[in-house]
Amino acid sequence: MPTLIKQGASFGSAKLINGLEKLPQSAAEESAIVTESAPTAFPIDLPTALRLSGAENWDVQIAAEKVQEARARLDTAKLLWLPSLNGGIGYTKHDGQIQATSGQVTDVSRNSLFVGGGANLSQTPLTGGAGGPARLMVDLSLADAIFTPLAARQVVQAEQARETVEFNDTLRDAADAYYQLVGAQGQLAMAQLNLEDSRKFEKLTVSFVAAGKGSQADTSRARVETSRRKQAIIRAETAAKIAGVELTRILRLGSETDLVVFEDKPAAVEFVSEQESLSSLVAHAHMFRPEMAEHQAELELNRERLRAEYWRPLLPSVHVGASAGGFGGGVNDDLNQLDGRSDFDLLAVWQLKNLGFGARAAQREQRSRFRQSAYANSRIRDAVAADVAKAFHEMRAQRKQLDLSEKNVELSRESHRKNIARIRGLEGLPLEALNALQTLTRSREDYIAAITRYNRAQVRLLHAIGRQIGEETSDPEVISSQPTVIDGAAGIPLLPAPSVELGQ
Repeated sequence: MPTLIKQGASFGSAKLINGLEKLPQSAAEESAIVTESAPTAFPIDLPTALRLSGAENWDVQIAAEKVQEARARLDTAKLLWLPSLNGGIGYTKHDGQIQATSGQVTDVSRNSLFVGGGANLSQTPLTGGAGGPARLMVDLSLADAIFTPLAARQVVQAEQARETVEFNDTLRDAADAYYQLVGAQGQLAMAQLNLEDSRKFEKLTVSFVAAGKGSQADTSRARVETSRRKQAIIRAETAAKIAGVELTRILRLGSETDLVVFEDKPAAVEFVSEQESLSSLVAHAHMFRPEMAEHQAELELNRERLRAEYWRPLLPSVHVGASAGGFGGGVNDDLNQLDGRSDFDLLAVWQLKNLGFGARAAQREQRSRFRQSAYANSRIRDAVAADVAKAFHEMRAQRKQLDLSEKNVELSRESHRKNIARIRGLEGLPLEALNALQTLTRSREDYIAAITRYNRAQVRLLHAIGRQIGEETSDPEVISSQPTVIDGAAGIPLLPAPSVELGQ
């Protein structure tokens, strides 16, 4: 089984984008309600999620057992040369006519008994000579004895590669689900902060209306905005619960477990350097994707089987059998002549199957399978390259979205601040700041969503090039799979801290 992520892996030593400030105390307290209301809450971080997914996933365990099965078959193939030991007893009784070698037919009543054992090279017994015991002889094809272990070794390598495929897929799914949970809980914290700002806005509007500087309709609009923010919290709570259930399914923790991430807020991380070119990533994937190793092993498997068919007419089948023990018999039921007996047979037989046409047909059949494997190998190379290209372009696009979202947060915060300043200077009504508040709310939500999409795109790109999160390597040319926290553009805070006072 592939090496699991070590507990000491330095995954989130820096969990936030540089320059991001913590949540305001009031919002942080509201976000803590999620954990306080769930007595079965289980805190989790990315390394823990990866360890649990790699060790407990059903698909990984099934793949590991298939590797053990392939290794057992390889051991069986290696042991074709060793004889099996047999022991037993054989009794023969004949009454009636029988033809002698000279052609004379006589009426005979006889019986015989053989007690002993022998050695054979397989499990297909052949009868012995006339009147003798079974020789326990078998047919051992030298072509099979030579090439079957070679083919079985390729089966082991293919199954090991399939196990790595399942392992990598499981880590990808776990990391993807983890970042979905981080994003969902981040959206919940953001919704709680937006509700706090909306309540302040509603309070300010009510005070202005009471002072005769607005209409009751303004108060209604402010209350509707507060109600919408409460609805957003319900949606965010539901999304967080669903994301947690999906992660617990992958980790096999039970759907009743309530997972809570350690991160204070989402942070953009970089598993694959954005400076890497697409061509270098494709070359890296062709070298490290386990699917490549799997199909290469299948190609070599069919190559060995093709070699076996070419050599089969040239190599003999060896018949080897031996037996020893007590043998006796007599007329009617008489067994008084029991005495020692031993037999040994050795034959080498060459076979030209179906006058050679059958051998040629078998060669053509196996040659076609070999070519199919070669074509499949080329097809998987193209598929791997396409996977990398799609993940690469998605990652680049999500990074652009992230940069724009950061700028939008900065601009919306500035717009909101200026609108509040105008209201404080009695240059406008609170209702005029509603659009700015709504824009700030959407910008915050878009920013967290952009971080989540970027992190998931990074996970998919890392998987596409055949690497595991936290994988340690001494190769300086290997792309680092340790996460790097990305600097925020101009240190834009994720959440305003402290939030702008709308009342008083």
